[in-house]
Amino acid sequence: MFRYAAAETDATTASKLESEMATLSGLMGQLSGDRQQIAASADRAAELAHTLAGALNSRSYDQPFTLRVMRKIAGDSNAISHRGSAQPAGRYVLGLSIRGLQAEFEEA
Repeated sequence: MFRYAAAETDATTASKLESEMATLSGLMGQLSGDRQQIAASADRAAELAHTLAGALNSRSYDQPFTLRVMRKIAGDSNAISHRGSAQPAGRYVLGLSIRGLQAEFEEA
């Protein structure tokens, strides 16, 4: 569910992370993958994920942001259920709802 919130927060960095994760997955899938390439790709992915995590931690979870992320998750529900991540998605949506409500009460 990180991907949906990350894409809403910083679409460019989120796209780079998705691309790097695909590259890393391809390298890991090779029978005799180059360890240096794998390590370099993993380092790039970790750096991008760290950047996105920092951006997510520092942003406000206001109602418009929460609704956009929830809509993206709901719009991708078939793919989520096929990946076996429906329960984590539900917990994430619940967490977003709670954060959104907390933000509303703090503003009032």
